[in-house]
Amino acid sequence: MGSLGATRHCGRRLLHTTVDELAQTEPLRPWASVPLDDDDLAKGYEDITYSVLANAVNRLAWFIESSLGPANNFETFAYIGCPDLRYQMMSLAAAKTQYKALFSSHMHSPPAHLSLMENTKTLALFTAKGVVVDDILRGRPMPHFIIPDLDDMLESPPIKPYPYSKTFEEAAQDPYLILHSSGTTGMPKPIEYNHASVAALDARGNLSSVDQETKQLRRFLEHPGPSRFLVPFLHFHGICTVVMAVATVFGSATYIPGFRRRLTTKDDIFKVLDHARVDDAFLSPAMIEDIVTAPQAAAYLSKIRLLLYGGAPLHSAAALFASQHTNLQSQWGITETGKAIDYATSPTDHDYCAFDMATSGLRMQPVPGTPNLHHMFIDRTPTSHPYALIFHRDPTLTSFDTGDLWTPHPDPTKAAFTWRYAGRTDDLITYAEGSNLQPTHYELQHAEHPLVRAALLSGTGHRQPCLLLELNDPTPLASPTDTDAVLSQLWSESISPINAVAPRNGKVDRSHVLLFGAPSDGGGDPAGMTFERNVKGTVARKATLRKFEAQIEACYARYGDRGADLTGRLREQE
Repeated sequence: MGSLGATRHCGRRLLHTTVDELAQTEPLRPWASVPLDDDDLAKGYEDITYSVLANAVNRLAWFIESSLGPANNFETFAYIGCPDLRYQMMSLAAAKTQYKALFSSHMHSPPAHLSLMENTKTLALFTAKGVVVDDILRGRPMPHFIIPDLDDMLESPPIKPYPYSKTFEEAAQDPYLILHSSGTTGMPKPIEYNHASVAALDARGNLSSVDQETKQLRRFLEHPGPSRFLVPFLHFHGICTVVMAVATVFGSATYIPGFRRRLTTKDDIFKVLDHARVDDAFLSPAMIEDIVTAPQAAAYLSKIRLLLYGGAPLHSAAALFASQHTNLQSQWGITETGKAIDYATSPTDHDYCAFDMATSGLRMQPVPGTPNLHHMFIDRTPTSHPYALIFHRDPTLTSFDTGDLWTPHPDPTKAAFTWRYAGRTDDLITYAEGSNLQPTHYELQHAEHPLVRAALLSGTGHRQPCLLLELNDPTPLASPTDTDAVLSQLWSESISPINAVAPRNGKVDRSHVLLFGAPSDGGGDPAGMTFERNVKGTVARKATLRKFEAQIEACYARYGDRGADLTGRLREQE
């Protein structure tokens, strides 16, 4: 991605007023592109222009005001819709009307929805037609409105512009959007955005695309040049509602969600790549792993100029293959902070992030008792403040704990700024004798076996780890003989070799391996034998360990809790 430079007042613009300006100055410029027919992508994709976008936003703004009346103090309404462009339109309409739009994941349980709505004092609920919210309205009675259909808004005749007269300086601290945390460690927490926080991402357009100190490291900025950018994530996700808003409205990208009225699944990705004329893409690791196993994998990957991924680790074999056929780059960001400012990495460093440490305000603090592991913080400094979203969201903060762990690049010339993700601080296993193990690296290795869908290590409070494996095909679990045969295969082909290079507190005894899984034939999980997953589709560690707590503790009770650490210490004393 390149920079547009400072010629367009980067860092001092509002998304919704810029949309109106573009509708006047570049009315036919494409903002997004969606299929004409979701059932037949071969019919082509339709570009949604800024003229059409601005008109749709105005229509929604008038609809919001007619439903709720004029805003008084940035009151909150919630929107739960279908997976389409109306999420982005609602966020812009909220900004215009000076309400706040809460986007609560459709995957949430009713208590999670209600918790967010209580914490944000939500006064009304907007939905798309067909979205069932009876359980929410029973728990929190409030006005409910159904917004116009997507095609109605895209085809709407010109409507009177909704008035908005504030300058950037007047509106900078005005909130307009509420997203939320994943809720993997409890109820989801609201994350509020104001215009200043989005402007911090926009301000990165003032940075040179080439680092002035090294003269060679190329920054990835939020302002791409002309690009048809495929981002097939949930529409209420921060990358779609915030990052892609900056990339399109303040940059030159055209947003491609994949489909017009539904989510893009990993089974759809080939059809989208065949017909959407994609230049660049941000895909989930699961989608990339599916692409690399396709017969025409090299051909599909070569169509993509720049392939970004993030949110979860990418299988090493998939990463290696993809990096040989496209420009594969790992990205890091969280809803609270947005994306870190980073550099392009070489193909051999596809699983590393090369950070602009000073401009991002990143500080990597060593984790005591765990060699090579570092805890990431974002510090407010004169250098980082203009570009750090978090400190504009909350001006009282001076430092933010990301909760993420990293290991430095083994090359001393890169180690200071090139890092590999190593999991969350919440993931750390702390054994009874006080040693720590960051399990993510070893879990990824265990999960690379073809029989394994996912792996988790447990052991906090004990003296040795317990390994939980979720199988791709759980059929053998119906027979003790077959279960033992599978375990023997896993032991010889995967677990034992990993033990050979793992630290003492990461070595797994065969007796402490538990196998789980449920059929993948659509029959569900009646026996409750699958790992829990969050809205991103990644394994929810705490929820899964809670789910199987009885089996884990029964394993320790039956087979003991002496562990590799204790055995090693006894041998050292001999």
